[in-house]
Formats: sequence, structure tokens, C-alpha cells
Amino acid sequence: MVFSIRIIERTTKKVMEEYSTSPITPPMEKDFLEISPFRTVMSFHLDMKHDMIVGVETNLECDEKTAWELVETLEQFGNILTTILRERLYRDRSMKDPLTGVLSRWYFMERLEEEAYKSSRYKSPLSIIMCDADDFKKINDQFGHVAGDKTLNWLGRKMRSVLRKSDLVGRYGGEEFIIALPGTSLEEAKIVAEKLRKAVMEDPENIYHVTLSFGVAEYKNGEDPLETIKRADEALYLAKTLGKNSVVTEKVLSRRSS
Repeated sequence: MVFSIRIIERTTKKVMEEYSTSPITPPMEKDFLEISPFRTVMSFHLDMKHDMIVGVETNLECDEKTAWELVETLEQFGNILTTILRERLYRDRSMKDPLTGVLSRWYFMERLEEEAYKSSRYKSPLSIIMCDADDFKKINDQFGHVAGDKTLNWLGRKMRSVLRKSDLVGRYGGEEFIIALPGTSLEEAKIVAEKLRKAVMEDPENIYHVTLSFGVAEYKNGEDPLETIKRADEALYLAKTLGKNSVVTEKVLSRRSS
């Protein structure tokens, strides 16, 4: 027996749930029913508010009355199902910062906790980079907030293109970003920060001549990740103080304080 069911959000084409004993092929754009020998295919709206569509395909032949009875049966579970999917949809949307496309702050922190646990358990390095766009207020003041928003969006895309897929980048607030580099030591993270700094500064799309300042710190086994962030943030502040458009690590902090 062949039976497939898929639930998608129509506007984004995102698959919310799927079960299939074979590749599913029903149209997923609108209400649809097709009955032919050894095949019944249908799709219908499950939740109009969030535009979710259910697609069903089976190799069992049934008449139209039986097919729509199946629809009614599935819709009886609609309230429970859509509540679960709606919560997942809201969570998925809140994972990313809508302006920059990088991770939202809360979700970045959730993922950072996981990476800190793995770092402690497997004794692997983990580094944090705090990053801030220098004199960003001037862009908003001179060119308007739309230009500022476009610049932040570009920065988010640029960072994702330079970093590895295993790296995490989130928006910490305003024009400040935070990056987690699993399996990366302090010195290696400094190289990554320098690569980012130059990539942004030298990009022809950088029409407002944005520069970035960076603070880098390495996670210490067993510590609260917030402590690592604090040291990276202090290093970032020093980078700003020393003239901006630079990378400062926690080692520099310790040398200055000693």
C-alpha cells in the first residue's frame, strides 16, 4: 500500500510535517481532488489563518464520497494538529532575526548553551566573537533608517557567507552581532574576526563604508557562557576605545590589567 501525507505552509512552501511510504506528488497550491484507477490524490486547506495545506496520496481507489469523508476525518484532528503546527511555526519564525536573517538573540543563547556543554564534555575549544558596526548612527542620521536597515541586512548576509555552516551568528542588539565558533581556539577565532573585518571593509557592496570592531574570548571549561560573552564584550569595548575597525582579544585585556 502506498500512502503519503504532507502538511506545508503555502506561502513559504515550508514542510511542517510529512509521512510517506513513497515520494508524494499531489499539487500543494489549492484545494484539489483527483480520483483514478489505483490512485486517489487530494490537497486541501487545513488552517486558513496560517495557510497550511494538507496533501494526501494513496494507491487505494475510492469514490468521491469516500474521499471527502477522509477529508472530514482529517479535519476532525485539525484543531489539535494546527495548534501544534502553529506553535512550531511561531518558534521557527522567532529563531531568526527578521531584519538581518541571523539567529535571534534568545535562540542564539539557547544554541550557545548546547555548544558550551559539548565543549566541556569533549574538551574541545569554543570561542565567542562580539562584533559592532562602527559609527552606525551616522548612517541612520545621514541616509535614513531604511538605509540603516538595508545595511544591517547586508551585514547579516555577509557574515553568513564568510562563516562556516557549523558557526553560529546572532543579532545581540541594535547593530551588535555575536558569533560562536565551535572547535575554534582564541587565536583561530582572532583570524576569523580579521577575515570578517576585511571582507566587510573591502566589499564593493559596502556603499556606506561600514567598518566593524571585534572582541574575542574563549570559553573556559565549565563556566557560564555569559562570562565568556562578558570578556568578549570588554574586548570589543577596548577595540572601540583604541580607534575602531580592529580586533581585540581577551589576552590584550589581561595584559593591560596586569
